[in-house]
Amino acid sequence: MGGMDHGHGEDFRTKVWSMTGGPHCRPKHWKRNTAIAMVGVFLVCIPIAMISAELEATASSSGSSNSFTTLVQEFRKQGILISAAAV
Repeated sequence: MGGMDHGHGEDFRTKVWSMTGGPHCRPKHWKRNTAIAMVGVFLVCIPIAMISAELEATASSSGSSNSFTTLVQEFRKQGILISAAAV
């Protein structure tokens, strides 16, 4: 059907554009870009976890705290961690 030669002998995937780059996607500097993204994720997540632990410690007025909060408080006493408010 169609009456035209559509080039059935060729691989059509080389002619199809896709946002991901198709079957031969090898972006330049992908290792460096991945490392930069990972560092960015850690730089965002660590302060959020510290603030969350602070808020969790202040919210639990019953005196019972979980092991993560206790660990963060112990590190602060030893001077290993600094408060996010001090930064």
